[in-house]
Amino acid sequence: MSNHIIIYSHGFGVRADNRGMFTEIAAQFPAAEHIIFDYNKIDKAKKTVTVTPLDEQAKMLTDIFNQAKQDNPTAIIDIITHSQGGTIAAMAQLDARRTILLAPPLQILNSGDKVRYYLEHRPGAVVTDDMATIPRRDGTTTIIGADYWRSYNKIPDLTPLCNELAKLTKLTILVATEDEVVDEQDYSGLADDVKLIEIRSDHNFKDTARQEMIDIVKGIIDEPTSKKR
Repeated sequence: MSNHIIIYSHGFGVRADNRGMFTEIAAQFPAAEHIIFDYNKIDKAKKTVTVTPLDEQAKMLTDIFNQAKQDNPTAIIDIITHSQGGTIAAMAQLDARRTILLAPPLQILNSGDKVRYYLEHRPGAVVTDDMATIPRRDGTTTIIGADYWRSYNKIPDLTPLCNELAKLTKLTILVATEDEVVDEQDYSGLADDVKLIEIRSDHNFKDTARQEMIDIVKGIIDEPTSKKR
């Protein structure tokens, strides 16, 4: 039975470890149990990765969180997310001790056109109104179906969801000030109990920003606090 569990929620178009970001964070907490899982449907034989609709992702995160609580009723549970993974955490509304959103898109619809533009300009990509197929360098193909885009278009401004989430968990948002993926966001509507930390970084916290981000996350998780309910 674990005393401390950290659950990770990865972003769009990546595998469970968020291109190594989550495993690097997890290495800072050797005593904790780490739950790193994949939202997407993977067919190894066909070498395809099908992106799961957002509402289904939120249910997956909820189920994993509830199972962890059931199996470890006295454990502290924290959630760490990146990019669209923060959208999922806001939708799920889970009462973790701490929740950290790394470079989340609060005004998600503002980034929709940018996502499509990015996908359309990937080499070999085929993008229509209903589906996108994106060949990857590792030989796999990412498939984004109409059900994903329908779920995406239902998501409102996440600010109210974040404000509600902050009533359940100690919520921190790390803002990447040089984010090239997520458009400039409006944080003015966030409640006072949502903590904002700016870091000079691109969307994926590359190069020297990676260690700075990890140090901030470690400080947040290690800060003594009572479990918020």
